[in-house]
Amino acid sequence: GSVTINNITYLTDGSQDGVKNFYGVIVDTGANTSACTDLSLSYTLDTTGPNQPTLALQVPLTSPNNDSTPTIRVSGIITTDTAELHVNDSSCLAPSLNGSAVSTGAFVDVTTSSALADGSYTIYAKIIDAGGNSLCSTASVAYVLDTVNPNDPSGWTMASPNTGTTSNDNTPQISAAGIVGENGSIANIYDAGTCTTSIGFATIAAGGFTVSNISYLTNGTQDGLKTFYGRITDAAGNNSNCTDITLAYTLDTTAAVTPTT
Repeated sequence: GSVTINNITYLTDGSQDGVKNFYGVIVDTGANTSACTDLSLSYTLDTTGPNQPTLALQVPLTSPNNDSTPTIRVSGIITTDTAELHVNDSSCLAPSLNGSAVSTGAFVDVTTSSALADGSYTIYAKIIDAGGNSLCSTASVAYVLDTVNPNDPSGWTMASPNTGTTSNDNTPQISAAGIVGENGSIANIYDAGTCTTSIGFATIAAGGFTVSNISYLTNGTQDGLKTFYGRITDAAGNNSNCTDITLAYTLDTTAAVTPTT
């Protein structure tokens, strides 16, 4: 014959947590009792929930950014805890699950398993311990994904010196106004069409900027035609095309030869 015993119960307040080993006896209808036998059955009761974690952006380290699968560091947990990422859901329900990992220490880095679309997100973590206890974090990480490149430079001007002139001005200034949607982005100036190394830059504010940190030597070694290219880099790291801004001048810092008679 067989028997199922389903009336064993323990408190769930943590006071009875721990290893449970089971022994059995059989008592027949005549009140005869078998020997007390180790059933070789045991489990560990764990009714204590995980600790509240802390969350931080790990890859990338800053927001906004153009990484569509960010990695979040979940800290304040223990080995074997599972950390799940839930997007825009402070209840950490199943439909919002987007990535999970098992901790091997006091923290675990979890990468979103599905790419995000451009937009603003609040990411929470659900912690599940080895006993199946879980909680949804009160802490969260705000993340803005922006993968849209800025518009190419257009209408940039140079008033000092005037474009197309020859001048001994070794600190040319390049400006622009009326730039839409790029406040906080960086306007970079280059002297080659590859836009590899910036020679000057400025932060766009109120739709405009003035680059005033370009500088050339005045000993004649850098004299010659200066042709400028521009590129805009936004706060998320997206770049416009490297663009010929059709500004140029000839630098001449060499003193005129004194005539002799």
